[in-house]
Amino acid sequence: EGDDRLITDVLSLMRLSIIPVLLVNDAELAALSALSDPRITLEQRTLVLTLGFGIGAALIQGRA
Repeated sequence: EGDDRLITDVLSLMRLSIIPVLLVNDAELAALSALSDPRITLEQRTLVLTLGFGIGAALIQGRA
């Protein structure tokens, strides 16, 4: 049925359709990982760029 059903179809086949799933791309995962770095403060923004099969990007705001 297309890409929009891929994750729900896979989870259904694995009998895991009742668990919540959050799907993020590689740039988002890298940006979320960067939040664990104590050098990133609330005032900072971090831009993460990824190069692979295509270009990905995520912009995150630091934490206190």
